[in-house]
Amino acid sequence: MYRVILFRLALFFPLVTLLIWILHLQYYILYGNSVTVAVTGYDPRDLLSGHYLSLTPDWDNTDCTQFEENKCPKTDFEPRYRFYISEEIAPSLEKFINQLRPNMSLEFSYQDHHPAMRKLFIENMPWQNWYNAKKQ
Repeated sequence: MYRVILFRLALFFPLVTLLIWILHLQYYILYGNSVTVAVTGYDPRDLLSGHYLSLTPDWDNTDCTQFEENKCPKTDFEPRYRFYISEEIAPSLEKFINQLRPNMSLEFSYQDHHPAMRKLFIENMPWQNWYNAKKQ
């Protein structure tokens, strides 16, 4: 009987721990402080990673008043972010971005000096809306 209980505990403990961790991350992303960072980027077409925009924070064009002490916490953020997009959209989105050079920004959930990427905005619109407007 003791072995059966120990076996079940050993089986379910990792699953419960994983579930709690996933719920914690989702809560953090959904309810953390929202900050927007200006970015520059391009689509390098990495065959191993899929289609993505490689985005670099542009601290010169970021409003630093949204952070503590009105200073941009550059060291808290990665030097480059990958924003994945579908394979069908990637070529035309890259073409629009390269031709028009729009203003782009990433929205992050930022709490306790840990940023988590939420959304990509192009010309202050969600990227899907901007893309659909340009494609018409």
